[in-house]
Amino acid sequence: MKRSLIMLLVMLTLVVAGCGKDTSKETTNEDSKTVSNSESKEKTPRIKGVTLEQVNKTLEVKSDAIGENLQYSFYIFKDGEILEKIPYKSTNHLSYAVKEPGEYMVRVYVKNSEKKIVTANTDKIDFDLK
Repeated sequence: MKRSLIMLLVMLTLVVAGCGKDTSKETTNEDSKTVSNSESKEKTPRIKGVTLEQVNKTLEVKSDAIGENLQYSFYIFKDGEILEKIPYKSTNHLSYAVKEPGEYMVRVYVKNSEKKIVTANTDKIDFDLK
């Protein structure tokens, strides 16, 4: 009986000692370096601003983003519904020919080579074909 109690105390001590690990940092498998959460956030692209203008019969969209190896995708909305999805490309601007009047807005997606994506919406504009 005394031996069982000693074994139980030893096991409890080992379990409690193992619970004190610090899990606030991540390690990468590639080089076993410790990477803090703030360092991984720096690799996420950041959109500083997006603009939408009517120029004659086109929508002109421009995105100003910070990051490396960025690609841009544009979703065109007309009257609150998705009208067209423009796939990712390396240019940060888009000219879109409008065929009918309405309220337009564009959602810009920016991703980097690590597939981290951020989005931003332009303001809405009422497009008139006159």
